[in-house]
Amino acid sequence: MTGRRESESEAMDAHGWEGERAVEPAHDAVVEAERRTRPRGSALPVMSLNLVTMIDVVFLLLVYFMLATDFRTPEEAVPLDLPTRLTAPADPLALPARPIEVFVETMGEWRDEYALRVEGGGLGHVRTVQMLRIDTEIRRGMDLGDDQPFVVRPGAGTNWEHVLAVYNALRGAGYARVRLAEPGGEG
Repeated sequence: MTGRRESESEAMDAHGWEGERAVEPAHDAVVEAERRTRPRGSALPVMSLNLVTMIDVVFLLLVYFMLATDFRTPEEAVPLDLPTRLTAPADPLALPARPIEVFVETMGEWRDEYALRVEGGGLGHVRTVQMLRIDTEIRRGMDLGDDQPFVVRPGAGTNWEHVLAVYNALRGAGYARVRLAEPGGEG
């Protein structure tokens, strides 16, 4: 095997060609000097590229460009057709609407045995859940604002069935600001 290498190198030195590429004379001198200093049977060092390092650099560049790139779409103006205001703007100095309080008391064992008392909003005549719903639904947008707050105050021994019937009647009339107070209190 070493004899073949020596004959190939002698043929290469004589012609100055190695396969398809020309060998430079300075290169030949370096190769010959390296052969003389090495013991017989040891091969010349093979020159190669370390691909692991190159792959690491490629991945580092990939990560850098991924982090440095902005993938969001650019902001742009969106045309909107806003409705015109039909009513006058709200007074910024106006006080918030006072909540209408609905007191609920259970009077007996049966479903219809309850009493309602309404304070505020001109609803003092209401005595049943059905009347409360109809009257508040009619007056919504006229005397009472759409955001009129209501407070449902159950008595100390009131059945929750009656309290929820009042709550559902007010929500069914279209009012979103309905809240329940602690049971048993007048204030």
